[in-house]
Amino acid sequence: MDESFGDALPGFPSPSPQYGQTNNYPTYTSRWSRVAIEAGAGFTAPVGNTAHGWETYGYNIKAGAGWNFTNRLGALIEFQWNRDKIPGSTLTQLAYSSGASTPLGGNVNTWSFTIDPIFYLPVTHKWGAYVTGGGGFYRKVTNFTQPTLTYVCYYFCYPGYVPTTVAHSSSNQGGLNIGAGFYWKLNEDSRMKLFAEARYTWVDSPTASPSDPYGSGTSSLIPVTFGVRF
Repeated sequence: MDESFGDALPGFPSPSPQYGQTNNYPTYTSRWSRVAIEAGAGFTAPVGNTAHGWETYGYNIKAGAGWNFTNRLGALIEFQWNRDKIPGSTLTQLAYSSGASTPLGGNVNTWSFTIDPIFYLPVTHKWGAYVTGGGGFYRKVTNFTQPTLTYVCYYFCYPGYVPTTVAHSSSNQGGLNIGAGFYWKLNEDSRMKLFAEARYTWVDSPTASPSDPYGSGTSSLIPVTFGVRF
């Protein structure tokens, strides 16, 4: 009988791999698997001096990209835009002191580019917490508006009132932020994480001066953001 048939018969062991060979196929890891991308939105609350007549609740939008050095440590370059309202009592007082014949409107826009390290604290394979924070460039713009009668065209033209900027204040400065959040993966192997976070943001904006009479000094905000991160 030909001995070569022995390998196919029951009870005969399969030949073992030789010369370092294995029966497992190598796994493939993309060189882009460490890239981090995020996007989110939420609401913003002023705190400290900022909440005393200068700003009230608003909203924020955030986007960022960076690199995950390990499964726990990464760094992101983040853009965030916060838009807060100005309290009605403050606008009424400004309108009265300036002799404006119509009510004033207003908003405060703070946008930033920051570098923010992030450290993950997994609790299970699917969810956990993280801490993050950093600093960078912040620009703050305060706008005051009045309703102005003009023609509005939508299918046809008709007279109407639209907000028109009558005064504004702007400044460029540095700032810092620090915060924490929670994340949740759709499954254990997923790179996509849903997150919810809150940060304390401090902006070193100037106080009022002859060249900028509407400067409010340093700003303190707490943006609460919900989003997705890869």
